[in-house]
Amino acid sequence: MGLIEPGQITVAFTAYFPPISSIDAKGNFVGFDVDIMRAVAEDLGLKINYVNVKTDGLFPGISAKRYDVGMGALVDTKKREQSVDLVDYLQVGSGFIVSTGNPKKVKTLDDLCGLTVASTTGDIGTMYAHDQTEKCVAQGKPGVTVREFPEGAQAMLQLYSGRADVMIHGYPLSVYLVQQSDGRLEVAGEQFNVAPEGMAIFKGNVALRNALMTGLDHIIANGKYAAILAKYHISEAALPHASYNQPRR
Repeated sequence: MGLIEPGQITVAFTAYFPPISSIDAKGNFVGFDVDIMRAVAEDLGLKINYVNVKTDGLFPGISAKRYDVGMGALVDTKKREQSVDLVDYLQVGSGFIVSTGNPKKVKTLDDLCGLTVASTTGDIGTMYAHDQTEKCVAQGKPGVTVREFPEGAQAMLQLYSGRADVMIHGYPLSVYLVQQSDGRLEVAGEQFNVAPEGMAIFKGNVALRNALMTGLDHIIANGKYAAILAKYHISEAALPHASYNQPRR
């Protein structure tokens, strides 16, 4: 099956981002990424070796074969496919998190010109912010100031303290973070740039890729997949079947 250790799948989660993946008070990995991987592993008859890593450590760890799979709301992009393969299991967009009242009137990426974005290194939001600053400059507008941090909590502090105007995260995480903000934050505009999210695996590991896709298709067919998404109120993120390397961009 192309695993580091037969019978066991080592999965690196960025377990800092509920409800995607986090560690609860008892030390258990929880979240919809965790639940989906657990259901797939159960279907394949595998035990999971859980590993918690920061976002910027996922891809190097997979390339070095320290992990079989990396998960953490990883949007499938052509750039990422240069170093890993991605087995797509969800389709979600991104969202803007701003202070309540949306003082900078952020609704679209074009509204970021001249603003400061706090982001997590390696996150898709960082990519959007850097891409947008090039567009802003090309239009003769001020660029986007991007402040990157290794953990989402650090980026969130920038927003709370007023040192950043906006954060960009996957839409499910954006909604969750706003719910936890005691009314201090809100989601601005609608989710945008809907794209597949994938389980990252070693480039060219066909055996593992096919196994994961088989497991995904099984849990989609038997209803476990739909039940997990409904539990986290993200049913709109469902894919009809497993796929791989289907980048939006």
